[in-house]
Amino acid sequence: MDSCSFLSSSPYDTAWLAMIPNPRRHGHPMFEGCLNWVVHNQNEEGFWGDYDRDGHEMYDGGECLASTLVCMTVLKKWHIGSPLIEKGLKFIHENAELLLSKNKHGKVPRWISIILPGMVDLARTVGLEVIFPESTERAIADLFSNRQRILEREELGDKNQYYPLLSYLEALPPTYKISHETILKHLDSDGSLFQSPSATSSAYLATGNEECLAYLQSLALNCASNGVPTLYIVDDELTKLSMVYQLVRLGLTEYFDQEKDEILAQIYRAAAAAMEAILAECVQSSLRHFMDRNAIFMCERLCAQFPSEVNLQLLAGCYLHNNQAYCAYHILKGTQMPQSRYLFAVSCFQMDLLKEAEAALCNANEPGAEVPNGAAGHYLLGLIYRYTDRKRGAIHHLKQALSIDPLLWSAYEELCALGSAEEAAAVFGEAAAICIHKQYLHNGFAPPNAHMSCNNTRDLAGSYHGSIASSQVASQPLNGGSAQLSLYNTPSPLATQLSGAAPPLPCRNLLPNGPNLSAFGADSSQRSTVNSTIQAPRRKFVDEGKLRKISGRLFSDSGPRRSTRLAGDAGANASTNATSVAGNGPSNSSKYLGNSKLSSVALRAVTVRKGQSWANENSDEGVRNEVSDDSRSSSTLGNCSCPSGDNRSLDQEGASVPFTGSVLTSTRVLTGTAELLGLLRLFGEAYRLSCLNRCQDALDVYSRLPHKHYNTGWVLSQVGKAYFELVDYMEADQAFNLARRTTPYSLEGMDIYSTVLYHLKEDMKLSYLAQELIATDRLAPQSWCAMGNCYSLQKDHETALKNFQRAVQLDSKFAYAHTLCGHEFVSLEDFEHGIKSYQTALRIDARHYNAWYGLGMVYLRQEKFEFSEHHFRMAFKINPCSSVIMSYLGTALHALKRSEEALMIMEKAILADRKNPLPVYQKANILMSLEKLDKALEVLEELKEYAPRESSIYALMGKIYKSQNMHSQAMLHFGLALDLKPSATDVATIKAAIEKLHVPDETEDSL
Repeated sequence: MDSCSFLSSSPYDTAWLAMIPNPRRHGHPMFEGCLNWVVHNQNEEGFWGDYDRDGHEMYDGGECLASTLVCMTVLKKWHIGSPLIEKGLKFIHENAELLLSKNKHGKVPRWISIILPGMVDLARTVGLEVIFPESTERAIADLFSNRQRILEREELGDKNQYYPLLSYLEALPPTYKISHETILKHLDSDGSLFQSPSATSSAYLATGNEECLAYLQSLALNCASNGVPTLYIVDDELTKLSMVYQLVRLGLTEYFDQEKDEILAQIYRAAAAAMEAILAECVQSSLRHFMDRNAIFMCERLCAQFPSEVNLQLLAGCYLHNNQAYCAYHILKGTQMPQSRYLFAVSCFQMDLLKEAEAALCNANEPGAEVPNGAAGHYLLGLIYRYTDRKRGAIHHLKQALSIDPLLWSAYEELCALGSAEEAAAVFGEAAAICIHKQYLHNGFAPPNAHMSCNNTRDLAGSYHGSIASSQVASQPLNGGSAQLSLYNTPSPLATQLSGAAPPLPCRNLLPNGPNLSAFGADSSQRSTVNSTIQAPRRKFVDEGKLRKISGRLFSDSGPRRSTRLAGDAGANASTNATSVAGNGPSNSSKYLGNSKLSSVALRAVTVRKGQSWANENSDEGVRNEVSDDSRSSSTLGNCSCPSGDNRSLDQEGASVPFTGSVLTSTRVLTGTAELLGLLRLFGEAYRLSCLNRCQDALDVYSRLPHKHYNTGWVLSQVGKAYFELVDYMEADQAFNLARRTTPYSLEGMDIYSTVLYHLKEDMKLSYLAQELIATDRLAPQSWCAMGNCYSLQKDHETALKNFQRAVQLDSKFAYAHTLCGHEFVSLEDFEHGIKSYQTALRIDARHYNAWYGLGMVYLRQEKFEFSEHHFRMAFKINPCSSVIMSYLGTALHALKRSEEALMIMEKAILADRKNPLPVYQKANILMSLEKLDKALEVLEELKEYAPRESSIYALMGKIYKSQNMHSQAMLHFGLALDLKPSATDVATIKAAIEKLHVPDETEDSL
């Protein structure tokens, strides 16, 4: 059976083969069969290709327009088919506006901006004048302008992000000079130019290269229909999938339901095995590099997706991995091999010897030498730069680490903490897929005792005796032989948009730019930072503000630790119907096609053509907008910028890599990579938004995770932290409580959970949590933070301070513990040491905005209002959504006599959180100082309805009534304030105001 019979022919590529003249017969094409195909395959309406007026995503207007233009051009060139040309011109004139509007999301993909202007120019060179309607003149002009910008900003052979310009050779303008040497240098081993029939045809016309001709002849020979297809079948598995595809297109699936479901189930299982292999290898690689946080995170993903005892053993091994840095330090000191320098740097880092660690990674005698261990080395160097306050260098090395190893989640975490992470769709996108494929298939897997390149973040250079036991528990590493995988396809620059009603076709040798690698479920892993070898400081997740009574103001004294409300009861007005935080993500159920269920992997079995990318490319901005529709998700692969390996496409058909009894074919790895990167895009974007304090947006992204990943300890802890930042303590309690039940052995986020319980004044639950954490791990700083919060809630600030200082001893880079120490020092009126603690926290993490807030509160209490304003502004710059920070910034501005500016800030604070009465109270206070007494009373009357038992409201109303000489009303409100049992300081202030009730304000001020 001819496998090409299952594949649709490409009018665009077929026309380009028909464009080649026959050197032996003047005036005739070399591939007459292709020309005949063009003549006999025009649609009744006058177009070539697929087009549907109803706007089905299966049909793309840009593809139809480009195909019709090039087919008319080849007919004009050979002086045949005049009626067909007239018919095509009429179709374009009548439908051009609709065709140009068929682009997804209303944006013009990059390939259209290159292809369409080129085809218009080509038509004009043969005397074919294409007349577009006036309504499309602006769109056509924009296409030409976009093409010019692309040609100016991109390199000819750049393969890092998009299809290189050379892969669109047939569409490049004549003014874009390309030498024959450049073209020949980029030919693949089979003679093709980026596996594209159209580009290869253009390359042959330009160079006359015999290898190009042999490739084109093989295409024509293999296609009995004379129409050149876009891609080719790789193996029996994909042949079966193509048969299913044809049955779906013909509407015959109801007669073959059982066979179809069996085929798709088999392919799904194979793809799942590939994903399991990738995750397992990633975990082992992370452990080999002593990056336990990354290993734990990936291993939890592995266990969630593929629960088995073997995978649980691997996860346990990650947690039990023992770090004895002092031993490694003394053993490796003075060694010179790259791997030894890396391990020595790890030991120095653990011992806080950062200068020695940096010296080990950056050899002073070889300034241009590569960092040992590739991604792992860059990651460690990024941490060293970060902790030595060199942010630019830290960002550079962390990005370098991610570019080498896209699965290095820890590097992305650090970039998020620095506020410099790119969107997850860009980091875990096309280039990541290409790099992963190069590592896992193109180069094969290295056996355990093989020499491994230190440039590859997956491998260790040399060997060492400290191999961890857990790596022996997991699946054996894959055997990396010289065999290379066969993944040939012949991509066209015209994208085929498949609807949700049919699975896309499989393909071979996909180019660097391809369809969306969306997730349909992957593994989830619990991350623990307690025993990680390369351990970054735990993220501060600020407590939104530690309100403290300001000198001279009438507030309930809640302590300077955390964000309380005006009445001192953080949870009083919270919703009592807290919804469950579990199970918000969409399930990764299989998609449905027709009347039967098709495995979602069938929808991701890949169709890739030159113009189709998984992110819609905006040619104006050079950015992609991710397409989240799983039914059109696909994978890509091809040449990548990875540091090792040949950049040519894989050309040995049928090759595969064995892994634990199964075989990793190209399609399986592509699908597994798509699953994993799609999952990481969700995790990465949610975590990035959380670090940018866009917590509601982060929660929305977390809710899109599959159930099996949402209901893991790490995710639930992140959800709890997000609710905590939003001052929704009831929801945060729910999330942390569920995380605690899911992974009782993990301490991730438990320091924040203890603060949540502090706000809710749940002293019993907080005490129980602290004792549980101490019993779980006495050497974890989170345990002692929980214990300190417990004592602080009991107003035992000295004991609380000792516990927080214990947390600092256990992890000197734990910024949150330093900040908590500062709060306790301030509670003990030791402002000098409080300031030092806050400053230490900022040296560790300059974005730790509650340390900026703490400094602002100290200076506010010391009446150093300019200093106070500066620090509140720094906190506000980092977290512009915090109502509490805005409130105190306004208070500082008011103290500086900048009342109008303070009033504007208070308005913003009220809009940011309408449940927070503090800015409303301060607004009234400012209005009173501006002598807008009636407005102030209106504000307080509204506030009284919200917080009817807050004594300071009635006290301020009493002061206003006194200023209006309404002494009876003033006395009434002062009395109400006293009845509500304020603090002793406030009682004295109110009584003093009553005693001076009949003393005029001017006289009182003079006294």
